[in-house]
Amino acid sequence: MALNLEELKAGGIISQRQKDMFSVRIRIVGGNVSPTQLRKIAELAEQYG
Repeated sequence: MALNLEELKAGGIISQRQKDMFSVRIRIVGGNVSPTQLRKIAELAEQYG
């Protein structure tokens, strides 16, 4: 199954120059993030980053 990079990009996932590496963009409405949300983002980044 081939990846549709344009579809992934529209969803906030960006391919990197390294093979099989991607960046994930987090979209935040109005730019307001609670401390709890930031902790969860950090937890996910540690787990999957």
